Amino acid sequence: MHPRKITNFKNEHPKKEFPKFRSLNPSECSIIATRVGRYFGNGDISGVKLAKYIRANARLLQDLNAESESFDFSALLHFLGMKMPAQVFLNWGHFDDIDQMETRDFADCFSDIWYPSADDIDVFDESLGWIISIGYSGQIYFSASEGLKNTLAEI
Repeated sequence: MHPRKITNFKNEHPKKEFPKFRSLNPSECSIIATRVGRYFGNGDISGVKLAKYIRANARLLQDLNAESESFDFSALLHFLGMKMPAQVFLNWGHFDDIDQMETRDFADCFSDIWYPSADDIDVFDESLGWIISIGYSGQIYFSASEGLKNTLAEI
């Protein structure tokens, strides 16, 4: 998590602690990138190519935007027909900068974690069955692995 986000949070919420998170080490990031490449790519792509491949093959959720005052990550999961996982991973780059945190904390502090006009973020759980990508403009994209694509085809 970028230190600026923590500092800004503390300045805006002086009586609250920034939600707990864990930054994955390079080895953990590499393992996740490999698994994501297998599930969503052709197995051999990584880094920038993997991030671009996921976005290019994701479905844009037309009527949703993360910049909206009413945006709620929990409601987005519900809309997609998914249960809220205990934890999510937050990919800040090309699967080389990943944080892990409680999903409830991420949902509750979304506007303190994702900055419009600055951040592209991929959110996924440990199953790697789905990825929600939120672009710097607030556009929301959804990707599902083959098993989940069939059940969510109507979205």
